Amino acid sequence: MSYKIKKIKERYFYAFIFFIVILYFWQFFTKFFHIPEYILPAPSQIAVSFQKSSGIFLKHTLVTSGEIISGFIIGATLGVVLAIFISASKILLKTIYPLIISVQSLPKLALAPLFVIWFGFGVLPKIIITALVVFFPVMINTIKGLFSVSSDLLDFMKSLRASKSQILFKIQIPFSLPYLFTGLKISSTLAVVGAIIGEFVGADKGLGYLIMISSTNLNTSYMFVALILLAVIGLLLFGLIGLLERVILPWHIIDNE
Repeated sequence: MSYKIKKIKERYFYAFIFFIVILYFWQFFTKFFHIPEYILPAPSQIAVSFQKSSGIFLKHTLVTSGEIISGFIIGATLGVVLAIFISASKILLKTIYPLIISVQSLPKLALAPLFVIWFGFGVLPKIIITALVVFFPVMINTIKGLFSVSSDLLDFMKSLRASKSQILFKIQIPFSLPYLFTGLKISSTLAVVGAIIGEFVGADKGLGYLIMISSTNLNTSYMFVALILLAVIGLLLFGLIGLLERVILPWHIIDNE
């Protein structure tokens, strides 16, 4: 246990020191050159803005967090399920897979207004956009993992008269888990982007809405607080997935350390 704690301290110590150094020079730069707050607020001014309006930020953070988590769960689930079906069917691989790639190539910012027209200004369009952003990396990585099983191992299982479901659940899915977690980690940061795209297009609450209102009023401190909170949400989601990976795949983590 003490060894693991030591490893964690070593891993994040330098990042923490680097973060403190950046804040120090940021504060010095803005004060020394007398940069107006509406252009670049100092870290101290950002902290004061957060302290004065912490209740407002908390309310909008909860809205955006709900959109991110809901969209992430839906998108990841659909990505895994569809990856299993596509890997098991050559027909789906040749028909649905190219269609999904073509849809994925469309910019989500262009699709967002269409979802607002279809589903209104509530949280549903934001969740759908987030799910779309999350869906593709999870599906692609899961498919790659399912196809990563060696042909020799598959032939051996077939020689033992294993059924397709047995091969899938006992061989292919376990082999695909490292790829799946890679896709989940990538999608955890993209989920934040998806939710904000949806809020930029049409929303009356959320951190994306707060950023738009703050930019209109040239309240740059509020914008920075919202951006920092978005970064924290992304880091927490990424860290949660990493923790889950350590629990489910400890052998994979050990091999990569």
